[in-house]
Amino acid sequence: MIYSFRFLLFVMLLLNANAAFTTNANPISTVLNYQEINPNLVSGGQISYEQIATLPESGIDLVINLTKNPSDVMAREGYEITQLGIDYVHIPVAWSAPTRADYQLFEQLLKSAKNQKVLVHCDANYRASAFIYLFQRLALKVPANEAQNTLETIWPASAWQEYPQWQSFINDRLIEADLSQIFKPT
Repeated sequence: MIYSFRFLLFVMLLLNANAAFTTNANPISTVLNYQEINPNLVSGGQISYEQIATLPESGIDLVINLTKNPSDVMAREGYEITQLGIDYVHIPVAWSAPTRADYQLFEQLLKSAKNQKVLVHCDANYRASAFIYLFQRLALKVPANEAQNTLETIWPASAWQEYPQWQSFINDRLIEADLSQIFKPT
C-alpha cells in the first residue's frame, strides 16, 4: 500500500513538472525564421522539444518535417508530436537535390489538410519556405510577387547564388505547370 502511494505521488509530481515545463516553454513562434503564411499555415526552422510541447496551444493539427536527417532526433520528434494527438509526416528532402516527388507528396498533404492548422519545418525554413512558395503559386494561385515576397523574407539574396539547385527546382516545377512567370530572385 505504501509502495502504491509513493508511485501515485511520483506520478503526480511528474505531471505537475510536465505542466510547468509546458507553460514555461518558448512558443512555436520563437522558432528560427518563423513565418505565418496564413491563419492555417506556418513555417519555421528546426523545432525544439520544448517548442513541441506548445504545439497544442498554437492550434497545430499537422506537422510536416522536410529535413533529411534520419536520426533518433527525428524519430523522437515524431513520437513526441504524435503523443500530443497531432499528426506528423516526415518527407526527407535532400538539400542538394529536392525532387518533383517530394513536392507532389507535400502538395497532396497540404491539400488534404483542408482547414487544419499546419506547421511545415526544416532546419532553417529554407526547404519549407521554397515548398510553400510552390504551393502558393501552383495550388493556391497566389500572385507571383506576393508569393515571392513571402519566400524572400526567409531566403537572403546571396543564398540563391550559393544554392542554385533550389532556384532550378522551383523553376522546373513552375515550367511543368505551364506558368510563364518563373522565379527570379530580387
